[in-house]
Amino acid sequence: GLKNIFSAKIFIWKLILVISIIFVITFIISFLILMSLKIDLSFFNILLYNCLSGLSMLISLTPASIGIKESILLLYKDVIGIESSQILSMAIIDRVTTILIVSALR
Repeated sequence: GLKNIFSAKIFIWKLILVISIIFVITFIISFLILMSLKIDLSFFNILLYNCLSGLSMLISLTPASIGIKESILLLYKDVIGIESSQILSMAIIDRVTTILIVSALR
């Protein structure tokens, strides 16, 4: 099990690389969505937004954590530094973008 995974060092480095690439891509997508909505956030606030979005996916009570992600982001809106309407606008654009990317990869 876990011992086999840790003994496969090449696999772990490839996994870290893939996770890093996915993180950079989601950061860029979030940045582009913010730019399109003319929302000015710092690098660290965008990073916080992405981290909260990623963590919300661990709470999978609904398919693709629909509603869960948005609720968590609304709870932390003051920490992130954006308004509720901006979070909901970002969420809609983010969901549509994700659907289009996943559909294109199939």
